[in-house]
Amino acid sequence: MYYFFIEKKKYKLPQSLKDIKLCKYKQVSEFYELHQPKETDTERDVISYYIDFISLFLDIPKDELKKVKITSDEGFGITELYSYLLKFLDVPNFDEFEPVLEFTLDGTKYYCLEENLKVLDSQKPIENLTFEQYEDSVTILQNFDTLKYKEQDALSLLAGVLFRPKVKKWFRTKIEEYNSDKVKERAELFQQLDMHKIFSAYFFLIERINTSIKHLSHYSQGAKAK
Repeated sequence: MYYFFIEKKKYKLPQSLKDIKLCKYKQVSEFYELHQPKETDTERDVISYYIDFISLFLDIPKDELKKVKITSDEGFGITELYSYLLKFLDVPNFDEFEPVLEFTLDGTKYYCLEENLKVLDSQKPIENLTFEQYEDSVTILQNFDTLKYKEQDALSLLAGVLFRPKVKKWFRTKIEEYNSDKVKERAELFQQLDMHKIFSAYFFLIERINTSIKHLSHYSQGAKAK
């Protein structure tokens, strides 16, 4: 987390996706989609929009932001802050992304299944995926754009598909079996996850489904040849 000052008052500035919760990301994304400037807007309209955007993103009162210079060589003017924050709404580069394998939220630890971690090295990754899990994942991914800003957020649903807690089974513990209803129940809870963890689930499931489809297609063609 970075920090900057407005008349000696200290405010937080996100350094990475780890500093932004899904609930805030969703709120800001909705605002951007609904209120981004039009070609007919005046310069005053655009700057007012920048202030509204920054205020929402950083939880800084608009009256405080009105004390900030429109541009600044130090990088903390209104236009510079807006450009810096806007980049966080872009989907990160997959090749530069380091996935999260487990995390703790509200005292509960959630895990990515061990077989999931090896799935891209498997010859038949589809075998490690139940049909229910596969169907839910594909449906969410295919409808990502339409579900993105709905009440039941697609991003938190994807995290619910991938990450689950451990439960006691006889004399040992194991990661909870996949249950579509529990995924939906956790969607609201996972609104509190940071965007790095959320994109871990998003990227992983896209790669997993795409790889599974390729191998399934190859397997089907081989079966036909026989």
